[in-house]
Amino acid sequence: MNPDKLSHPYELYYLNGLNLETAFSVHTYYEILFVLNGDLDINTPDGVYHSTGSVLVMIPPGAIHCNVLTSDSASYTRYVFFFTEKFCEKISDMDVLLTSFRNGLTIYKMDVGQQKMLTDTFEKLHR
Repeated sequence: MNPDKLSHPYELYYLNGLNLETAFSVHTYYEILFVLNGDLDINTPDGVYHSTGSVLVMIPPGAIHCNVLTSDSASYTRYVFFFTEKFCEKISDMDVLLTSFRNGLTIYKMDVGQQKMLTDTFEKLHR
């Protein structure tokens, strides 16, 4: 994958293991990072958010960010969903989702019920 261009209007990845990100990144597409479990720091120019457990991270185009594990041997399980404006054009109520991105990079802590619902949704999308 080109770091600033998607080959399709959307791409979805399931990742389980060590995070290899070490530097800040920025891209022109939207990103939803759904962390199912693990300990990591989500670095932004405004500060660091420490995450333990399940979180949903909404990253709009142009937001500088980096997800850093809190130890060298730690791992975490996550889905990463990238999508473009072209993808948004095909979904009638996509403006509801995009509203969340207008606040900039936003992090939501997930409770057990929310995590299960999102896990089921992302598993279906991934298949």
